[in-house]
Amino acid sequence: MAGSQDMFDAIVMADERFHGEGYREGYEEGSSLGVMEGRQHGTLHGAKIGSEQKDESLRIIDWDDPEIPL
Repeated sequence: MAGSQDMFDAIVMADERFHGEGYREGYEEGSSLGVMEGRQHGTLHGAKIGSEQKDESLRIIDWDDPEIPL
């Protein structure tokens, strides 16, 4: 009877086991995709800010240029 009880325990506990395995796999996949998405967002946002700073620095240089009449 102990053998049959172990068989039923495996069937009953399969849902919990699959839930745990699915959670771990999903967490790992989500973490790696989140890192990649974060890098992509950071690259695009950094490029945008760098472009804005470049435009501002060019305006500052133009204002300091003695050949430009004010």
